[in-house]
Amino acid sequence: MNGEVPVLNNSDLRATLKKFGISGDHLDKDAKALVRLRMCHALLGAAEAQALQAESEALEAGIDPEQVRAAHATAFVGASAHEGAGPLMLLQARAMSLVAMILQLEPDPRAVVSDAVLAASVKAAAGLAGLLHFRHEAATGGDEAAAEKMLAEAAANLQTAAEEINALFEMAARLRRGGSPN
Repeated sequence: MNGEVPVLNNSDLRATLKKFGISGDHLDKDAKALVRLRMCHALLGAAEAQALQAESEALEAGIDPEQVRAAHATAFVGASAHEGAGPLMLLQARAMSLVAMILQLEPDPRAVVSDAVLAASVKAAAGLAGLLHFRHEAATGGDEAAAEKMLAEAAANLQTAAEEINALFEMAARLRRGGSPN
């Protein structure tokens, strides 16, 4: 793979998106960059679902779990992120995508009650993305002040996630004792 992205016309995009259950009706109205982003995420989601299924099948077939874990390294090669700081960038991008995906699951932000598990998950994923960003900056000799700020934000997100998880444990304990969850 040479890193170049093939240029697709709108009919090619419609056909590709249709394979993944995405209507192409909006292609003429939306910016090409937005259409490309949607298509890439649709393809990524489909590929990740296939990878999870293949991993499960490999484990069920008795493949050594260490070999299954090692197979994950091919994601770095496929993303041309197999040397230097490339793997860190790929992992950071995945963590950032995880934040966005969890936010898609969160109920309406105007709701009186939010999902505590999803809220903790968002903070944990944001903390992970921040840690990976810090590590990338450190590995590439980036801006030390910006890296330190990112590390502080990551720490705050992870601390908040830990506090929210502890609150979930407390709520579970109250429920086991027969008390109100609130």
